[in-house]
Amino acid sequence: MTAFYQIGPFDEWPDLERVVVAWLTQQVSDVPTQTEVDDTLADSLPLLQVQRVPGGSSDGVTEEALVDVTTYAGDRRTLWQTAQRAHAAMLRLSTQTVAGMSVDWCEVDNGLGEVAYANPKIRRAVGTYRLTTRAQATSA
Repeated sequence: MTAFYQIGPFDEWPDLERVVVAWLTQQVSDVPTQTEVDDTLADSLPLLQVQRVPGGSSDGVTEEALVDVTTYAGDRRTLWQTAQRAHAAMLRLSTQTVAGMSVDWCEVDNGLGEVAYANPKIRRAVGTYRLTTRAQATSA
């Protein structure tokens, strides 16, 4: 009996941090976007940080992953202007191919909110997005 549906071997699952960094770098081009911050953060504001966080699910074909987009800025006005631009860009990510990887869907998991930061001269807001992707075939 032939199986109606057979799961592949697949060559590659998207590196969603890389995808989101590439997308935000393109969409919010005047604000640096990266996966790491260090003790020189205060000298680089505003800045966007992308981190894949625990959560989501996978059935072997479709994967849902959670990604935090953190906005850092030196004042409240810049924080919210930058965070809103990043948020709008994330909502446009559905059905896009970025860095050679396809994103089926992107939706808000936890809306933007300000989060205290150890340095009182730095403001921080975080939004969490649920990205749906599939394993990507790579060319042979």
